[in-house]
This record gives sequence, structure tokens and C-alpha cells, in this order.
Amino acid sequence: EAQGFRVFTGGNIGTPLSTYILERRAGSPKADIVVLELSSFQLQTCSTLRPHVAVLMNISENHLDYHKDMEEYVSAKMRLFARQGPEDVAVLHRGMDELAAHYKLKARIVWHDTPTSREDLARFSGIRLLGPHNLANAQAAWLACREFGVTEQAAARATAGFRPLEHRLERVGERNGVLFVNDSKCTTVEALRVALNAFDGAILLLAGGKFKGGDLAALRPLLKEKVRHLALYGASRDHFEQAFSGIVPVSWDETLEQAMRRLNDQARPGDVVLLAPATSSFDQYENYRRRGEDFKRIFASMTSACAEPRA
Repeated sequence: EAQGFRVFTGGNIGTPLSTYILERRAGSPKADIVVLELSSFQLQTCSTLRPHVAVLMNISENHLDYHKDMEEYVSAKMRLFARQGPEDVAVLHRGMDELAAHYKLKARIVWHDTPTSREDLARFSGIRLLGPHNLANAQAAWLACREFGVTEQAAARATAGFRPLEHRLERVGERNGVLFVNDSKCTTVEALRVALNAFDGAILLLAGGKFKGGDLAALRPLLKEKVRHLALYGASRDHFEQAFSGIVPVSWDETLEQAMRRLNDQARPGDVVLLAPATSSFDQYENYRRRGEDFKRIFASMTSACAEPRA
């Protein structure tokens, strides 16, 4: 869009591709570029998709409550590249060469990673997103858009002007020197690792919900380094307690509000109260958005209660 193209953005991110097709039939203008975010659920039975540019950020354990095993999950993801040819482009994270060879990718491969060069860092200097993983996201987006003629200047302009989306390491506000961050979109163990690495200060972590699988125990060293207290709520209590008891102080409450108020009482200036559940929301919420909205509602209620004058 910063380059002046008409763009449709949809897929698993919210607006179905079918919406664009129906609107086109009704007379809406044709997009120059269609940008889709696709899930393993969508890709698993997809047989005709051929993207000109396809991007894979990473693969980690996810949706194992749906897929038979990791092999099935990875195979579904890699269908993104199945019909690409030599004139198409596959943007892959550096280190995925064995995966590319195993699935016999025919597209021209462009490798991405977290930017480290002075030139790359300068291109994304205006980014307002938290965490080094978002620099990697920006780098991958630039490498993909470059194939359509997007210039470095337009990429830098787009990056600087991009406002962080709700529920993705979203700064909700500060209270008594404590930062409250809503990462309700953190629905996997890998997303939790990324969220924890986005902060330098002590973290008071909110986690819990419908567990989708993954190796929580692998995060023990990171939790010991980053987290001062783990406040669990809702479902999956046993998964988290088994993995982290004895590593950090762990508590459990029935609801997010109870757990969040518990952490608020413990928080010190400089701390981060982080909602990064590492689960789906379906034990208590309709979706991750409702969970994130509830986090923000609770923060607002605590802030307004603190501001009320005493009788």
C-alpha cells in the first residue's frame, strides 16, 4: 500500500478470500496484490493454490489437538509451496534448508533472519513493534514485497507508519510504574518463548487456557531467567504446574481477573505484567480477541478504582 498498490489482505487473519471474490463479482475494484495469511487447517486440503511469493516464518509445535502429529502438521504447512515453480519465490527462515530439500521446493528461495546489518536495521529503525521477532517479521515482509517492486523507501515508510495490532504484544498501559502488555494472540509454546524474550525487566506472567500441545518443559531456563511469578487461570493447570513448579513461584485462580489482580498486588515499578497464555482461549472465551479485551477491561477497572478519591 505504501508503494501505491491496491491490496486485499485476508485469509486466516480474519477476512476470507471468498469475501474478496464475491465483492469482485459485485463490481468492486480488482486488487493489484492479494496478501493471505493461511493456516495449516486451510492448507491441509488445498490442492490448487499457487502463490507467486510464499513466506514461512517458522514451524513449531502447534495444533496438535487437531493434527495427528507433527509430521502431519508440517506437511500441511509445506503445501503452501507445493505448486510453485522456478519463476515463483519462497521466503524461508535461514536454517530451513533441510526442510526445503525434503519437500523438493521448486521456487527460488530467499532466506530471511532477524536483521543485524547496519543497513537493515536502519530500514526498520522506525518500527513500533516490541521484540526482535518483529524485526524478523519486517525483514521477511520486505523480502516478499520487494518481489512486487516495492522500494526500500516505501518499505521504511510503511514500517514506521504501522500501528501495532491489538492482542499482539500490545502495550495496554502503565500503572504505578508497571507495564501491562496484552499478548492474547500468544496461543502456542513457541509464541510464549518469543513474548518472554521481548522484555528485559522482570515479568509477572499470566498463562492458561485450552492447551494445544508443545514442550513447556523446554522453557524452564527462560522462565527462571525472566519470570518472577507465574499466575495461572482457567484450564490446563496441570500442564503448567508439572512443567514449571519449583522453577518459579506458581499460583492458580479460576478466572483471568482473579489472577491479574493477584499479580497487580505483587507488582513493583519496572515490572511487566504480561498476558501470554500459550493456549487457545476456548476454555473461557469465544476467541483470543475476547480474552485480550477482558485483560484490557480489567486493567481499566483497576486503574479507575485507583483513581477514585477516598471518602
